[in-house]
Amino acid sequence: MLNAMRISSKFVLMLALLMPAECYAQARCPWINEATVRGVLGGAVALTANVNDQGSGVCRFSLQQGAAVLELRISVNVME
Repeated sequence: MLNAMRISSKFVLMLALLMPAECYAQARCPWINEATVRGVLGGAVALTANVNDQGSGVCRFSLQQGAAVLELRISVNVME
């Protein structure tokens, strides 16, 4: 009985190690951080960031307050 439990626990451990892990990267804005925007807008904000490898893009921070939505939008276009 004990030997069967050792085998099954090893089997479960092996299965857990072989299962693919799902990882989600948190969006980041390279020009301003979320803590600064929380101070400006006055609460926890949601961030949507679309930034390309060249450094151009848009960051949108939004705060829902009842029926109103406060938004801080930063748009950067890198010129050559």
